[in-house]
Amino acid sequence: MRPPLYVLITVSSFFALGLAVLFLTLPGVGRYEIGLRVPENYGEVSPDTADESESSPHALPPATSPWPSSEDLGCPSRDLRLLVLSADGEESTLPAIRQALDYLGTPYSVYVASEEPPLTRERLAEGCHGFYQGVILASGNLSYTPPGEERSRSALSEEEWEALREYEADFGVRRLAWYAYPQPEYGLGPPEASGDEPVRGRLTKRGRELFGYLNPETPVTIRDAFVYRSRPAEDAIPLLTDGEGHALAVVADHPGGRQTLALTFSSNPWLTHNLLLSYGLVDWVTGGLFLGERRVYLTAHVDDVFIPNRLIGGDSYRMTGDDLQATLARQREWRSRELFREIRLDMAYNAYGTTGLYIPDTLTPTARELEGEFRWINHTYRHLDWDEVRYQTAASELRQNDVWARETELSRYSPLNLVTPEYSGMNNPEAMRAVRDAGVRYMVGDTSEPGFDNPSPNAGLDHPLEPSVFVVPRYPTNLGFDVSTPEEWTSDYNRRYREFWGERLSYDEVLDRESDVLLSYMLKGDINPLMFHQANLRAYDGEHTLLTDLLQATLRKYARLYRLPVLSPPMQELGERVERRTTYDAAGVMASVVPGERIRLLSRRAAEAPVTGLRTPGAETYGGEPTTRVGLEPGEPVVLPLRSGREGGGS
Repeated sequence: MRPPLYVLITVSSFFALGLAVLFLTLPGVGRYEIGLRVPENYGEVSPDTADESESSPHALPPATSPWPSSEDLGCPSRDLRLLVLSADGEESTLPAIRQALDYLGTPYSVYVASEEPPLTRERLAEGCHGFYQGVILASGNLSYTPPGEERSRSALSEEEWEALREYEADFGVRRLAWYAYPQPEYGLGPPEASGDEPVRGRLTKRGRELFGYLNPETPVTIRDAFVYRSRPAEDAIPLLTDGEGHALAVVADHPGGRQTLALTFSSNPWLTHNLLLSYGLVDWVTGGLFLGERRVYLTAHVDDVFIPNRLIGGDSYRMTGDDLQATLARQREWRSRELFREIRLDMAYNAYGTTGLYIPDTLTPTARELEGEFRWINHTYRHLDWDEVRYQTAASELRQNDVWARETELSRYSPLNLVTPEYSGMNNPEAMRAVRDAGVRYMVGDTSEPGFDNPSPNAGLDHPLEPSVFVVPRYPTNLGFDVSTPEEWTSDYNRRYREFWGERLSYDEVLDRESDVLLSYMLKGDINPLMFHQANLRAYDGEHTLLTDLLQATLRKYARLYRLPVLSPPMQELGERVERRTTYDAAGVMASVVPGERIRLLSRRAAEAPVTGLRTPGAETYGGEPTTRVGLEPGEPVVLPLRSGREGGGS
């Protein structure tokens, strides 16, 4: 086996600032708060991708409507697009906002107020057609310090603020301040205290309704962030409070029917409280109807099943039947819970290892007996290096492995899926021609390899050599192929990261840090599967394995925080989901609503557009919310009725 590829994370300067350095400007815009601590060369966790939204397929130019004409939209109408206002583009909340919208697939426009022409009525609407369904502010009053000046000020003039307020009132558009200094504009009194010490927030009754996907028994802890504590106005509605009656999140009603929601603490893309609250915030500001969708995923691929892995000490290890039984026991335990009933491990197998090479072999008969408990993916027959293989060899490797699956009658196997050995062969034309000719539709790619990462969140790509084969990006992890016991993993982990953490970590501490990484994927709604290896399923004490320990720690944390069921689609379905999202991202879908009446959609390319909150007979319900997938053909508008008051802006 080749060692796993570890990515150089280009955020060392960001993390070097540490907790002690929070650059704060009124209204408290903490620009460099740290969150999930990540060392350089850290296995495949790349937080800096949160800033890559400059090229997001859902980021549209501000001040215009995507519609060629508003004549057929109805009156009044508003586009299903969000206006994201920033003072200077430097707020730590801005990449957090972008990340949330990009994962959902929700169109938005970023307006950097200090760099754009004045924000006027004409840049917000044309007659009775509004360009935006909601407004998100990176900071409550868009405060910044202009170059060459010493005092901070708002990036919007009072005339611009008034134009924004008029637009919000005229079109029933809500405003969300992702971070705000307490002030009457947001239903808050002056701050009574502030600081960066952790605060345990509790959801109020209204907060539990808005953030209904959160576990109400678990506090929302605000950590690694600057927090203002202030009392809510008498007529304001607190959503999140501390133990002393201070409002940390509050909704306020204003003259003219305007509504605002403000948070009094800072955020960035890697802070857990930001990941927890993001979806509810977007759901509120859109009134529960928006382009895009949210799901929670956890899909684990186990490579090299039936052949051994070489371990860090020089020995090798191949699973036994007892290992598989121990793995199944833990999987059944997870699946007995409603949250995790869809979780099932994917075994990427090499059938050459079933031919009597390994004596005794308890794994093969046990795998045949338990085949229906797991899913199976073709990993080629002998696990050769595919970078140099010729067409005939690659074709034989695929065919022999497929024959074994058919003869064994694997019930959860599809010949449409492939994991190549160590991701090799991706740039080998002969190997890829064999993949195409074998009828493979979906194969995984390494997110740490240039050219095979997600082009945008939850999207994949047609293979550059064989476009009929679709590549599903997959995350490598810090649980490498060469460890099978807690001692081996802890030793390897400390060798890599002791300098960063400043101490040697115990096994429990390694599990804690690595489960945080997996948890962050889940909370973002990341669909990418995860790479592990068969040595990670060694039942080191007869009951526990490294992989099931890691997943158990992750799921335990998840259950404390979330109430949404975890999806774990088989590879063919996962590939279809990623391909559908990729097509949607490229289609330029636009939508507009006449509130309470109808929604109109149009696309430049054929696609299925996910519309959350749209109730139709074929809608899919997840977490109590409907999602309708609207089939679109190029240039052909589709008009659908709205069936409830929540659709179109109410809640």
